[in-house]
Amino acid sequence: MRVVAPAAAAVSHRTGQPTEYPHSHSA
Repeated sequence: MRVVAPAAAAVSHRTGQPTEYPHSHSA
């Protein structure tokens, strides 16, 4: 899920759920 990491992280931040990839932008 590295491809959708940035998008999923943004959604998780909006929903307030814990993100499994905080800084997966460069990962």
